[in-house]
Amino acid sequence: MKKRYNVGLDLSYSGTGVVILGDAEPKAYEFAAGKAHLPVHERVIDLWKQLKRVLPSPDEFDVHIIIEGAAYGAEFNAFILGELNGGIKTLLFTEGFKYELAQPTVVKKYATDSGNAQKTYVAGCVAKKWGFIHPSNNVTDAYVMAKIAEAGLSNVEAELEAQKKAKAKKGRVKTSG
Repeated sequence: MKKRYNVGLDLSYSGTGVVILGDAEPKAYEFAAGKAHLPVHERVIDLWKQLKRVLPSPDEFDVHIIIEGAAYGAEFNAFILGELNGGIKTLLFTEGFKYELAQPTVVKKYATDSGNAQKTYVAGCVAKKWGFIHPSNNVTDAYVMAKIAEAGLSNVEAELEAQKKAKAKKGRVKTSG
């Protein structure tokens, strides 16, 4: 049986957060995707080279990756960010990596119990819940995604849905008195 590594990727041109869980201590990295003046495809390749240096080999290990999906309604450089995400996902696939997408609301809810939390609040909740502290919000988000990979995305989504139903049921219960 292969050793398992759980990886969180928060893809961004300015600062891609990467966290790898599976050893005694988490491994955390932040990479920029090349120089801003370079063509998009060169920036994607630059980021891929950086990722390849730190990701465990899927030939040697059982590697589960969670990537944060695009936020619906995000307008800032949406097409360029789409090229980054698509390029990295294609390269991951061709190299034999398994990955799943977690929506930003799932990532935030898993860390904070709220799908609409500010980054500083997420960081505080991550520190309190898991003891992980990092100065980069990208790395902190990647840590949450690595924890989701560790738990299993479908398990996390089911857990969050059950919590939502329990809260709704609790809100409908009337007390006498």
